[in-house]
Amino acid sequence: MIPLTKRQAEALAAIRRFRSENGYSPTYKDIGEMLGISKVSAFQLVGSLMDRGAVVNTKSNGARCLMPVEENCPHCGKAIR
Repeated sequence: MIPLTKRQAEALAAIRRFRSENGYSPTYKDIGEMLGISKVSAFQLVGSLMDRGAVVNTKSNGARCLMPVEENCPHCGKAIR
């Protein structure tokens, strides 16, 4: 994984925390609210996390499908790397 900027690390921590507390992934709106940014900015920030290999979207066009790469896929149980 490519090193993250401070803001990217904050976003990744927010995604992990939300998943831990709720048992599912946050929406872009949720991420924006946690970080004090718009959902459009959250979308761009998550895109940069995907580009750096920090998160993956487990379903194309699926809601609440963001997953940090060190977790296991909820659908198949395989480690995501």
